[in-house]
Amino acid sequence: MAGGTLAATAGIALYPTHDADSGELIARANAALDAVSAKGETGFRFYTGELELQASERHDRTASLFRAFQDGKFEMHYRVEVECRTQRPEVIRCVPTWRHPERGVVPVNDYQPLVAEAGMLDKFFDWVLAVVCRQKASWRDREWGYLPLALEIAAPQLLDSRLAPRIARALSEYELEGREFELHFSKDMLQADPESLAPMLLELKAHGLQLTVDGFSVGAQLLENWRSLPLDNLSLEDGILSSAPKNHADRLLLTALISLAHGIGLKVNASNIDSEELHGLLRRLQCDGIRRYRSDSALPPRKLEGLLRRRGLF
Repeated sequence: MAGGTLAATAGIALYPTHDADSGELIARANAALDAVSAKGETGFRFYTGELELQASERHDRTASLFRAFQDGKFEMHYRVEVECRTQRPEVIRCVPTWRHPERGVVPVNDYQPLVAEAGMLDKFFDWVLAVVCRQKASWRDREWGYLPLALEIAAPQLLDSRLAPRIARALSEYELEGREFELHFSKDMLQADPESLAPMLLELKAHGLQLTVDGFSVGAQLLENWRSLPLDNLSLEDGILSSAPKNHADRLLLTALISLAHGIGLKVNASNIDSEELHGLLRRLQCDGIRRYRSDSALPPRKLEGLLRRRGLF
């Protein structure tokens, strides 16, 4: 519910058009419901034979994901973000990956809804925590050991009251501190009801964790709704970043967005910046961090360590 309006989603199968058996009707209505829900939409949809095929394929992918997890086919890869002005590393992004039999190594985030459907959200999150904490502890004495590790938190985990205690236990087990990690949340997770998230975010902040709203592109008006939340950073990506160098109106909007974010105490970072023109514009607008990835794709730990040892990074 938002602004006093109740939104509903429904899948519809008709008797006897789609079947005479009640069990089959329910299954087909669920297939229609899944089709609506998969797109993040509200409203209704009638069952068609095509939807049943799609539901079957989705079930096969979910089962495949579950088997991959059971067989140890998940790996944690990493990407280094460097500050464009100095080329110094700023943060290491954690990228859970699935060694897929057909697509090769792909980010598990591409399959995030399937993780929940496979009933493995908690197991997957515990695996991520254990892997990144163990890796961070192993890098404690390396020259890049001071770099924070950034990991994304999915909506179900952010809304789970067990999140902060689970993270705290993992940090304690490996003798780590919260300030060594950044938790990144999608802007979509904060738009519906930011006030309800405040207690959870405050608990995460109490453990020293840095909180970042990720993937931000447009919507400066949202910052007014977020000013009471204990956030640290705003990460600009895509949207007006692409058009601001050429479009005067978007450039004005970007200027206002950065100024407003600074006004409510947020640092503003821009990620994956390769254009010199955009880099210059962001410098003039006093963007706090202007970053790009140091490699084209996420790397397993040994390859990442080789990258970090190269001259000039530290």
